[in-house]
Amino acid sequence: MTLATHKVENSLTTMLKAWQASRQGIEAVAFNTLIEACYEQLRRIAAMRVRERGAISVSPSELLHDAIICIGESDADLKNSQHFLATMSLKMRSLLVDHARGNLTERRGGDWLRVTFTDFNLAPTAALYELIAIDEALSELDSAEPRAAQVMHLSYFADMKRDDIAKLLGISPASVDRDLRFGRAFTMYRVQTRQ
Repeated sequence: MTLATHKVENSLTTMLKAWQASRQGIEAVAFNTLIEACYEQLRRIAAMRVRERGAISVSPSELLHDAIICIGESDADLKNSQHFLATMSLKMRSLLVDHARGNLTERRGGDWLRVTFTDFNLAPTAALYELIAIDEALSELDSAEPRAAQVMHLSYFADMKRDDIAKLLGISPASVDRDLRFGRAFTMYRVQTRQ
C-alpha cells in the first residue's frame, strides 16, 4: 500500500467515525462528506455489478443511491473505510438480487402481453435466475463456511485485493487464497446443481 493510499483510507475512516459518532444518519454533514469522498469508487463498484448482470434494468447510479440510503439509515457498526466499502458492496448485491426477484415475479404474473419472435429473448431471464442462484449459493456458503463466504464477497463484490482482505479479516494471504478456492468450487457446484 502506498503512502497516498494509506492517507486516503485513514481520511475515509476518520470521516466514517465522525458520521457514526453524530448518530444523525443520512442527514449528517459527516455522512455527506464521506459519500462525496468515495463516490467515484462506489460508482465504479455499482457499474461493475450492473455490467456483470446485463439483464438487470437498473442504472449504476440508481443502485448506488439506493445503497447509500439503506446504509445511511442503518445503525451498522463500520470499523474502517474497507469495512464501509465492503458493506456498501454487499448492500448493492442485495439490492440487485431483490430487483432480479421482482423482475421474475412480474414476468410470471400480470396481464398477457403479445410477443413476436423478434421480441422474444431468453437471455435476460436466464441472467436473472443465475443472479438469484449465485446469491442463494453464497448464502449456503455463509452457513457452511462463513469466512469463505466473507472472502468471496470481499473479492468479487467489493473488488478488494487479497492483501486488503487478509488485513481486514486478520488472516494470512494464504488463508484468503484457500478460502477463495473453496468458495469458488462450492458456489459453482451449488449453481450448477440448481440448473
